[in-house]
Amino acid sequence: MIDHKNKPMCKQPRISKEKIIAALIAKRGLVYLAAEMAGCSVATVYNYINKYPEVAEAANHQNGMMGDFAEGKLFEAIKNGDAWAIAFYLKTKHKKRGYVEKIENEITGSNGGPIKTRIIIGPDEDGDNSNDTTGD
Repeated sequence: MIDHKNKPMCKQPRISKEKIIAALIAKRGLVYLAAEMAGCSVATVYNYINKYPEVAEAANHQNGMMGDFAEGKLFEAIKNGDAWAIAFYLKTKHKKRGYVEKIENEITGSNGGPIKTRIIIGPDEDGDNSNDTTGD
């Protein structure tokens, strides 16, 4: 008979915060790649980010750095006159100046006919729904 009481539980060794931080820095805040580098699960990296402020700071800093890097590349494309970059920048940063995409949708009922609607205002004083209106 096997004595399970005195048998130690199998548990993976704890990964240090420093190892997670180093992986996040090396992989520029990309959590899946950092988890692979640290030899742990993605859930573990997220748990450390949520539990330890210094790990969260490292992840946030790397995400900010990657955002700045991407914006720098966008500005290079704008300087090069790439129309896609100019349009993207204007649509996302200058909406107040009118650079927005407008999408118009026409909604019709079956075979292009009107949409039937029913509006229920609520029970009237008698408790019935005689206030219902039906639109054709």
